[in-house]
Amino acid sequence: MPTWITESEIDPSWLQDAIPMLGNISKCSVQDISNDTRKGDKVRNGATLLLQLTSSANANNSNVTTLVAKQVATSSGKEMSLRLGLAREALFYNKLAPKVKINAEDSSTPCIPKIYFTSGDMRDGSKFVIMEDLSKNFIDSGILFGPGNPNNWNRDLPARISESYTTSTCPNSFQVANETFLAIANVHATFWNDKSLLKEEFSWLRGSCWISGKGEESWKASQGMLQSMWTRMTIEEADIDSRIQWDPLVKSILKTAMEGYPGNRSKID
Repeated sequence: MPTWITESEIDPSWLQDAIPMLGNISKCSVQDISNDTRKGDKVRNGATLLLQLTSSANANNSNVTTLVAKQVATSSGKEMSLRLGLAREALFYNKLAPKVKINAEDSSTPCIPKIYFTSGDMRDGSKFVIMEDLSKNFIDSGILFGPGNPNNWNRDLPARISESYTTSTCPNSFQVANETFLAIANVHATFWNDKSLLKEEFSWLRGSCWISGKGEESWKASQGMLQSMWTRMTIEEADIDSRIQWDPLVKSILKTAMEGYPGNRSKID
């Protein structure tokens, strides 16, 4: 985990040791760019951070590079991460992501960002991942799903979209969903039927322990959280349900899934 010298500044020497390829870093200022519900009480406790790295080639010339960090740092965050196994993201980037093939049809657009540093511990839930800053060339795809997406309720969608698509046509939600599923399929195809992932060294993978007949408590915690969210959105707080633009078939499928999560491995088999 990083060494902080102030509430909004990471020790540059820690960065240089963690990521030697960055060269001579003289300063690392940090901003909390998390969604409203995930912002920290202090910058250093935010879930998503923008790192502004200042490097100096000489006394008269300095460059600023931006990277993004995702982390679990607070006690409450670690508690949930430990319960749900969220530190696995860092382990995936470190151990499996390098094996994922770039899309053969368009080798210029890999579906996984460039990762500079990862640290994840399934024993305490802590996680810290430093990756490339995608904001210059990419947009949060959730914005393209319109006002029906709860994450967009407090966003100025026309402004965000016009800023990103100044000379090209904005893709529709079907196109975005289709590209997303293709990217996910590309990742999964790399490891399809790879039984080596059932070894103990990969026990952190989602579902690995469950398939092996272990980890029932973690499974129930994960599914229970989803079921609670579903109940809150559709029953306890009807106003939220009325604001979401549900496709009837999608809502029916989700309702069936939420009511029928398997409670034992035999139902998965």
